[in-house]
Amino acid sequence: MMKRLSLHGFYSWSTFDERRGVDMHGHLWAREDGCVAFDPPAMSDADRQHLEELGGLRTIVLTGSQQERDAASLREHSGAEVVAHELAATHLSFPPGRTVADGEEVVDGLRAVHLAYGTGPGTIAVDIAGSRAFVVGDPLVGSPAGSVSLVPDADLADPPRAVLALRALLRHEPQTLLLSTGDSVHHGAHDRLLDCLEARTDVYINRINVSELDAGSQAEIGGLIGGRDLGYQLFRLDPGEFNCPFHFHHFDEEMAYVMEGECVMRTDRGEFTIREGDFIAFRAGPRGVHKFVNRSAARCVLFVLGEQHPHLICEYPDSEKIATYVVNGAFRKRDVVGYWDGEGHAD
Repeated sequence: MMKRLSLHGFYSWSTFDERRGVDMHGHLWAREDGCVAFDPPAMSDADRQHLEELGGLRTIVLTGSQQERDAASLREHSGAEVVAHELAATHLSFPPGRTVADGEEVVDGLRAVHLAYGTGPGTIAVDIAGSRAFVVGDPLVGSPAGSVSLVPDADLADPPRAVLALRALLRHEPQTLLLSTGDSVHHGAHDRLLDCLEARTDVYINRINVSELDAGSQAEIGGLIGGRDLGYQLFRLDPGEFNCPFHFHHFDEEMAYVMEGECVMRTDRGEFTIREGDFIAFRAGPRGVHKFVNRSAARCVLFVLGEQHPHLICEYPDSEKIATYVVNGAFRKRDVVGYWDGEGHAD
């Protein structure tokens, strides 16, 4: 019988790899429209019976060409569709039913994250929507238990580039890594992954060049290079664009630096034109309220640095909203209720 995991609806089963000295895990997401299995090793009769009790198998997801395991047998037994990255398709012993590319939906609620230069073409992690959890095969290994390590460099197509590719996971600040090889990390996965990458001497994972950032209007930096208590972002504002709503932070101080061009800074003291070379401080509280709008004819590039407290509270005066990090949501201030509202009466 499969083990039930703390992540809602998820189960796992395993076999032991004598050569590597680690458990080879399969993971299962029980869904009403049919279960999804990830990198499945052989299942016992009890595991297969449990699978049928959970509604049967609809989809098998392979996180890479080296993670085929018992997928062919399980596909034949269940008739499930096999999904793999498009680059892995020709390296499997059978053609998958469907392929995906980086960022594409695997099934509803799951998205592929390509991890290049790994143990084989088409290595992916699978982002479980809304959970800060990922299913990951190679190149990560959960060994020793409670930590994260990399497969041997000899197994990687390009070790330094494979390490840098794992920034794609860091940027999401994962809480849970369901690992196909070795023991999964169910809490604090971001720090365990960062510990692993910072141990490398061939790559300094805490550095990134501006040319390596996302090309869009907003590029997250802090998560990519292991920032913990500070957040770093780059905003590229084309004419007519703005960076975010008019806002201030109750506990976090921010700083902005104009790297290129000019734009208009809206504050509680009016609007001011800021230009290349300007530093601006926004202290915590209403005095730090701000918004950047590019009303010029050329692009403006801003670097924004700010504290990241776990009790972050951000207020938006124009729309009278308050957002909190703890509940990951925004609320209208006019919806405020009394302390005892809805609590009923004493019995």
